[in-house]
Amino acid sequence: MATIGLLVGRENTFPQPFIDAINGRDIPGVSAELVKLGGTALDEELPYKVIVDRISHEIPYYRCYLKSAAFQGVTVINDPFWWGSDDKFLESHIARRVGVAVPKTLLVPNKDYVEGVTGESLRNLRAPLDWEAMLDYVGRPAILKPAIGGGWKNVYKVNDAADLVRCYDESGQLQMILQEFIHFEQYVRCICLGREHIRVLHYEPGNPFHERYVMDDTPTSPPSCTNVWRATRASWFRRSATTWTPSSSPSATASPTPSTSSTPRPILIRSLSSSTTSSGSSRR
Repeated sequence: MATIGLLVGRENTFPQPFIDAINGRDIPGVSAELVKLGGTALDEELPYKVIVDRISHEIPYYRCYLKSAAFQGVTVINDPFWWGSDDKFLESHIARRVGVAVPKTLLVPNKDYVEGVTGESLRNLRAPLDWEAMLDYVGRPAILKPAIGGGWKNVYKVNDAADLVRCYDESGQLQMILQEFIHFEQYVRCICLGREHIRVLHYEPGNPFHERYVMDDTPTSPPSCTNVWRATRASWFRRSATTWTPSSSPSATASPTPSTSSTPRPILIRSLSSSTTSSGSSRR
């Protein structure tokens, strides 16, 4: 018996249709269900051949369980051992390495730290931070946002150093990046499965969450789909989403004000494990 387990959060639009689609095929010996956990013994026999993970980035217990499952031969999508490498700064490096345009990006030291970290622990950091130099590099305005995570949470548009410091002071222990702010004419998301199959979806970031994915005549093969494929192939994700904007330069967080440029450029790859669902809520 090959059981496919689905690990999910609050989303409602994907889980049951996914399960119904698999079970509705009536493949002998194959079924799908929600994973059920409640304490996992080291020598416990696992009932799943495949686990599709949609929430472990938020739940440490799930991450430990998935690594154990993968170690014992279960196919886990996406690979739980790569979770620690899923950050926007590294992904920007990967995209650049394969020739995909990315916004100017700067990794910012944390504002706060876990208990026990003192000034003596941070002797490798320069102080004070040069906020003006950071903005000189990425440009003004800029976007301050978490390096790990999604759902448009804790994302700030900053216009000057005072704005940047104020928003940075609110970031707590989150690891933040500062990125170039991009004006765009069109915003699409390219959903890639198995590092091969790309589906282009028109996306309106200014709409209410449940209306952001727009079902229209967005072309299924924009000129930059090749770059989306290259970025995905260079990553470790079997499921991924890439944001693509025809603009003067690319950005993961785009401006609602259109520009006059029409040069299509794709941007950095993002794991679906940290994106927002079509129902408008994060997966927590």
